[in-house]
Amino acid sequence: MNTPVIHSFYSQLIGLLSAFCQTVGKLKKEHFTRSRKLPLSRLIVTLLHLTASGSHHEGVDIKLSGFFNLSRRGGLWPEAQTPHRSALTKARSKVSWETFAELLRKAVDLAYQAFPQRDEYTWRGLSVFAFDGSK
Repeated sequence: MNTPVIHSFYSQLIGLLSAFCQTVGKLKKEHFTRSRKLPLSRLIVTLLHLTASGSHHEGVDIKLSGFFNLSRRGGLWPEAQTPHRSALTKARSKVSWETFAELLRKAVDLAYQAFPQRDEYTWRGLSVFAFDGSK
């Protein structure tokens, strides 16, 4: 895969995520109005990280702590404090599941734009992700 294309895709994905967070509808108008550890945009990014990190043997507390430490060190959220898992659960309940379905749809559309389907990546019309060479 072409490295500049991948960098461009990730830049566009970050832009999509930023713009998307500005347009997310709240379940109630009073949700996410105060300054907290988990504003809406940070909540969405945190939930995406937790989802992408899978169900390894680490608990939510360890994953949250590691993610926020890396976010501070990397300069993403230099002043961010790691929220408690109960705060994460409470904040998550204020976001509709449809929000994440819409974000996934937009991310997939972006991926198809960045990486259009090519015949060399298909076999009999099906996507090929890997092969082992056996018959």
